[in-house]
This record gives sequence, C-alpha cells and structure tokens, in this order.
Amino acid sequence: MPLVLTPFQVFAALSAFCGLVALQFFKGRRVNLVILRKSIDIFEKTLPIADKLYQIVGLYVGYRAVYWLNSSNVSRAEATVLLLPRYSLLYYPISKLTMRFDKLYLTYWFSKPLPYGEAHLVRVGAYRKPLSKVIRNATKMNYSETIVHGVKFHCIYSDSAAMNRLLRFIERIPIPKDVMHIAIVPEKPGDYEAHLYLYTRMRLETLGTIVDASYKLAKSLV
Repeated sequence: MPLVLTPFQVFAALSAFCGLVALQFFKGRRVNLVILRKSIDIFEKTLPIADKLYQIVGLYVGYRAVYWLNSSNVSRAEATVLLLPRYSLLYYPISKLTMRFDKLYLTYWFSKPLPYGEAHLVRVGAYRKPLSKVIRNATKMNYSETIVHGVKFHCIYSDSAAMNRLLRFIERIPIPKDVMHIAIVPEKPGDYEAHLYLYTRMRLETLGTIVDASYKLAKSLV
C-alpha cells in the first residue's frame, strides 16, 4: 500500500525540515564568520601593511583584500578567501564536490622586474581542466614531475632556478599537499607586472605560516 501522510504529519515533517535548515544556517554562518575574522587578523599581523582595502564576496562567502606593503620591492599583496557555504543545508554537500574546500588565492606584486624566468609548481589533481588551459604558454615551457613529502606535483618552467626556489618553498611548509599552485611570473610589459602567485587550501591553523613563508619568498626574489 502507498504511504499516505495526514496533513498533520506533512506539517510536522516540513516544520522539522525548516528547523534543520535554520539551524544549519545559523551554525554555518557563525563558523564562516569566525574563519573570515580570524584570517583577516592573521593577514594583518603577518604582513607589514601600510594601507588596506577589503571587498566582501557574498555575505558569508569570503572577501578580497588589497594590502599595500611597507616594502621597497614588494609593492602589494592581493588575497581572495572563498569559503564553503556551510550555512546552506542543501548546497553545502554539493559544494564539497564542486568547490571541494576553503580556498586562498594570494598574489604578491613587485615594484621592479624579477631576475627569474617563469615557473609553476602545480599539485596533481589541483585543476579539473588541462594545465594548458590554466597556464599561458604551458606547452612552450619545460615539463617534469616531482614528489615532495609524498605529494606529486607538475613542474612547468622556463627557468630552472625559479623552479628550485618554488621546490624549496614547498619542502619547508607544514602541509605541502594543501598547496595547489604556486608560480613565479616575470613582468610582461603592457600586460602584467612581475608577481608571485599562490593558490592553496585555506586552513586557519597553517595560514600564518603560509603567509609568512610566501612573503619571505617574495622578498627574496628581488
């Protein structure tokens, strides 16, 4: 026999579902707000900031930040933090498959040309699309693979010295598998300034170390 629910049972089920949705919203919102606030504190305590600008991305999703730095060689850092939608009972499970994890994109821009060529270190599986779609002129650069602390990386580079700098960075950070992509990109006049790019999983427990180590790497490049 087909299951037949009384109006009261339907109302009770809908009420319970709405209660779960509301509970997840307030719980997830609180978690995301804590992560956002603490990550901002970490950036501001770690970097030598002269001025700053923030732009909210969604209400509880993340933010973009520009930090102008007290540095003669590294002019500014730009950070984008994007979090999983923990506040959405329905979309959160889907986002674990699509977005996968909390993300940090961090770029250091230089006030002068770099004495290095281009180099990219990309964790295997970091992108779902081919590397030729992610890295401009990837097919024209050298390619190899390496394993650092059990984690496999693609190496795409035109300058082996630049690649060695990236490998030393990966070897020294606490969780190498969290780094999805790090790159040294020299200046291209009329297109972009020289910069150091980092895409990594965002974890509060390691964020300070990642920001400090990446800023020190940036300073050492010029």
